[in-house]
Amino acid sequence: MTKAGIVTGPRTFSTGTILYGATGSYKAEIESLEDATFHLKRMQAVGAFSVKSYNQPRRDQRQQVIAAARELKMMVVPEGGSTFMHNMTMIVDGHTGIEHTLPVQTAYNDVMDLWRNTGVGYTPTLGVAYGGISGEQY
Repeated sequence: MTKAGIVTGPRTFSTGTILYGATGSYKAEIESLEDATFHLKRMQAVGAFSVKSYNQPRRDQRQQVIAAARELKMMVVPEGGSTFMHNMTMIVDGHTGIEHTLPVQTAYNDVMDLWRNTGVGYTPTLGVAYGGISGEQY
């Protein structure tokens, strides 16, 4: 209704169907840059300008999604992954943003130094805390 102008509200963006890496009913198999490009073009064809890379288990798979997205001028937001080092590689590899809280209570200067000036955003989504600080406590 907001998009149609019937009610006033915030703009809502969706990444659409996730690029799910774990075995399931809609797994996105990514074993090469060509596979990643196929999935991103499929999403782009239905209007997506960003994708959610979700549970792609290997770093090279996530990197292939990022490379394909750069070619197609799309954004990639990954699922946090619930491990601190997983999040750190997502920053280093240049995802558009990190979703959900970091799974640590305190991020020290080394993390801030790594993250600073990367252009990688952060959406803490405080209801999905992965062991970090949860918004439900405040």
